[in-house]
Amino acid sequence: MVGVAQLQEEISEIKSLLNKLNDKDEFISVEQFSERYGLSKSKIYKLTSQKQIPFHRAGERLIYFKKSDVEKWIESGRVEPAAEKVS
Repeated sequence: MVGVAQLQEEISEIKSLLNKLNDKDEFISVEQFSERYGLSKSKIYKLTSQKQIPFHRAGERLIYFKKSDVEKWIESGRVEPAAEKVS
């Protein structure tokens, strides 16, 4: 028999997963990008000026990033590990 505490824990996990899914298309600022992914603001601006990362512009100065686009960009840079040498 499943206890109340276990059901509450499972509900909490489901809510957490739903929140993660819902915020995938959330937009983040340069500052938020820097904090979340550990890149300096200057590096982020350099990547946008070189059009190496997907971004959205609001007006002439404001730049925003869609979380799902950033995650796809990060995943696209995956480097395959070298095959181990067998002696």
